[in-house]
Amino acid sequence: MEEKRSFFHIQFEMLPKSVEIFPFHLYVYNQVNNSYSPYLYGNSPLIEEKKSFLKYIISKGAILAIPINQKRTFLNVCGLSESDIPDLARPKIHKLQIERDQYIKELEASPLPPLNFAKEINDAINRNCFLPLIERVRKEVLTFKVTISHTVSLARYFARQLLIDDNNINRTVALTYLFAKQNNIDGYEPLSDIICSTFLHHIGVTQLDRAMILRPEVECHGQEKSDFQKHPGLAQHLIKKCKLELSSSSIDTILDHHERSSGSGYPYQKMERAIHPASLILGSISHIIDYASGRITGSKYNINDVLKKIQNHSIDAGLEFDFGDTISKNIENISRFTDELKRAA
Repeated sequence: MEEKRSFFHIQFEMLPKSVEIFPFHLYVYNQVNNSYSPYLYGNSPLIEEKKSFLKYIISKGAILAIPINQKRTFLNVCGLSESDIPDLARPKIHKLQIERDQYIKELEASPLPPLNFAKEINDAINRNCFLPLIERVRKEVLTFKVTISHTVSLARYFARQLLIDDNNINRTVALTYLFAKQNNIDGYEPLSDIICSTFLHHIGVTQLDRAMILRPEVECHGQEKSDFQKHPGLAQHLIKKCKLELSSSSIDTILDHHERSSGSGYPYQKMERAIHPASLILGSISHIIDYASGRITGSKYNINDVLKKIQNHSIDAGLEFDFGDTISKNIENISRFTDELKRAA
């Protein structure tokens, strides 16, 4: 069996009608077993009987092929160019690849400076402007390869279409992404899992009673609280119903983003070792943004104050801090940087 790359495919009609003896070999490709078989060797006459049988097997699905090392001879004899033969023509570059190449050129022309993690997050908090961090993440994600998986492609789509404005979901996406990189989660696929799961982690809330979800979480008790805790499963249901092709890691991150390292989370009360780090990172950032925005208690807070409360394990209504040692250290680093700025002032 010859490798497919050793041949190129042609149409029977490409053979010159006035020539019966060709200086190149004719092969037949069998699609069923992916094999090439010699049909007529070069300088042998293509008599009517052989020509009729060749047409017959082609009508049944066989494909006429020429050895790639006889390409020049074939083109000269038949008066054709490579562009006349689809199997030889250069494939058109997909518009997504063209777009990615452009983003790479832009990033090469104006490279992103090294990220000073604690400083730049602190700057964003103090200015109440996360747009530079959001734009940084967007530029990185738009350079991800376009041919890896549906999840990576979806992450690029989300970044291109949504990661533009400074709003709570984009703050959550950008911070989750940067925290993930800070915790050695890297590569197109793991980071795309982060992007997709963060954009979709609360999509299940859309299936709950609107009046309930507009109230602060701490005011939900009994059946309402139980209903709210179903939203990770509802998100998974919606993703399956929409036939959205997400990686299993991304779906697991969505399902587990309310799990806590102490086992106090939901829906499965997993302990830290059973929770993927991405879930704890997403859970922590989502909680911080929600708490600061008033989503949890009804009162708004400065994000630095929320970080300090988490670091000190404050017994405040609705506050959570069981995100594991690694995330706690990241929060501590940001808070320490804030304290140093205050002392310097």
